[in-house]
Amino acid sequence: MERHSPVSGKRKKIALYGIFGIQNIGNEYTLEAMLYNVRQLASDAEIYAVCYDPLDTQRLHGLPACAVKCPPLSHKLPPAGNLVVKLLRGIFRRIPLELYDWIRAVRVLLGTDLMIMTGTGMLTDYCSVTFGYPYDVFKWSLAARVARCKVRFVGVGVSPIHGRLSRTFIKTALAAADYRSFRDEQSRARLRQYGFERPHDPVFPDLAFSLPLSALPAAGHRAGAGRVVGIGVMKFVDMHKRECAYYDGAYDRYLDAMCGFAIWLLEHGYSVRILEGDMRHDPPVRVDLEARLARCGLACGVVDLAAPELASPHDLLDHLSRVDFVVSPRFHNLVFGIMLGKPAISISYDPKNDALLEACGLGAYCQSIENVDLERLIGQFIDLESQADRLRIEMQRKSDEFRSLLDEQYRQVLGEVGPKSAPTPQVEPRRASVLGGSVPTVTDNFNQRDFWVKENLSYAKPNFRARKCARMIAELSKGEPCDLLDVGCGPAALRQVLGSNINYYGMDMAIHHPAPYLRELDFAHNPISFDNKRFRFVVAMGIFEYMGRYQAQKFEEIRSILDPNGTFIMSYVNFRHFRRKIYDMYNNVQSIADMRRGLERTFTVDRCFPECHHWRSKQPGKNALPALQLKMEVSVPVLSPLLAVEYFFVCSPRA
Repeated sequence: MERHSPVSGKRKKIALYGIFGIQNIGNEYTLEAMLYNVRQLASDAEIYAVCYDPLDTQRLHGLPACAVKCPPLSHKLPPAGNLVVKLLRGIFRRIPLELYDWIRAVRVLLGTDLMIMTGTGMLTDYCSVTFGYPYDVFKWSLAARVARCKVRFVGVGVSPIHGRLSRTFIKTALAAADYRSFRDEQSRARLRQYGFERPHDPVFPDLAFSLPLSALPAAGHRAGAGRVVGIGVMKFVDMHKRECAYYDGAYDRYLDAMCGFAIWLLEHGYSVRILEGDMRHDPPVRVDLEARLARCGLACGVVDLAAPELASPHDLLDHLSRVDFVVSPRFHNLVFGIMLGKPAISISYDPKNDALLEACGLGAYCQSIENVDLERLIGQFIDLESQADRLRIEMQRKSDEFRSLLDEQYRQVLGEVGPKSAPTPQVEPRRASVLGGSVPTVTDNFNQRDFWVKENLSYAKPNFRARKCARMIAELSKGEPCDLLDVGCGPAALRQVLGSNINYYGMDMAIHHPAPYLRELDFAHNPISFDNKRFRFVVAMGIFEYMGRYQAQKFEEIRSILDPNGTFIMSYVNFRHFRRKIYDMYNNVQSIADMRRGLERTFTVDRCFPECHHWRSKQPGKNALPALQLKMEVSVPVLSPLLAVEYFFVCSPRA
């Protein structure tokens, strides 16, 4: 989306409203995800935040911000001594300040084209009051309409709304919006229960799934050799239930269960890390859990039991990267665990947790936080660990699918900014804006066997790429007998140039001449496997341009059939070649940097270098010094990004 409207020529201005600056880590990452994607699609737009702590938002995100409430309204006075004092405060302080704050909100939004109500838990009075989040959302939504600013609720969740006036505020705010999308079907169902029904409002995944891949850490280095389980903590106090004796006792039962679970894990050889998800409310719970563990003779700070504090919201992803499994009540601890490939169990305080895990194939691993059953939790964990490899593949697949869906939503939301902009574009396949063109990055157009029967005839003889790959394998194998699987082998041309020490196996969508070492398999829709063998080398040349949304799943399947010390070699087209040609049949077009980031979630990329250089983006002929390029395994700054035809990635599996 261009920031300058072709009609008005004015600079676009976008406000991001949300519950930011309250030290809730999930909310801060939600803002980071939204900010990244807005900047991708509206790179020149002027962006600012409307939040609860502008200084904190400016510090964390480098983003100009203004306060949801003016400072006098944010400052709480001592409780009124009697009804008269309370009445006088209302007449002479609260009402004038509220009028001032309404005027301030309108003035802030004047000249703003779009206000995005950014996810977070704003549509609730859970742990709030009617004149807390519900009223603030109501005020800013109506102020935006007065200021002729569009309002769009994007990926919002709906938690319990107890007060009748709270529901009125929220429903009025939603009705004032020209776009609404929800985080899950449960949120839309809750609003329907409260009398607000818009059946055509879409449901999209949580916005945190659209964090840039560069923000996700690689697997962390752990202090111990064993498996590590992250146990999340949370103080779940719905102020509307706090008078209930059962509800008060639920917190103690929850802590007792988590303590018992931690003890069981330590007794069975696991390490435990206590995880927080809110820097304001979770530390006291962590302290309570530590105290219970200490009474059982277990002190935090040793190798097998750690309770690291969060110095910054950005520490959470690092802490999660250092565990193998996540057991947590915090919604975004679960989201980030799934994104990082950590099988998870939800100790759910809200149905949104259950909906998230159900969508990711983890629906059997949920319990209510109000009544945690320790024996059942242990049984769930044992089953979770036994299914971990399968679940990681499914979580990766769903994470990629969610990211693609969110890309579509951002185009819907940002396709029209301001009343005189160009029409909103229709939903279409994800676009490769990083390539400077309108080429689909990921689509579901997978080619069938008939296509490959003809396509493979072009590769009957070993080409330059196959010869260079064979040369690398000869160097890496050092003459030792090795098994090699060629994924997408075509007519098995690579076999012709490999050394005699290589035991060759191949698979392809279409095998022309059957042989014992070849398998015909639609490996886009079926797991990559060959008689349960493991291989020293797996090669995939000219394949991942056709793998679409299955890329991450196929990487994981290849990792599972590699020897622990094996090597995965793949080629990928350089779509930034200055004379790039993008074949119509490709369904997975991305930059080399993005492909590397995708690989690094499953493998360690040991080397990445151009397969060859050519000014016409083709395999080198006699005038392109093929003999020299066959031995050349370096990337030349400036030259390679423009002239490299393809890149080789040489990878080893992550531990």
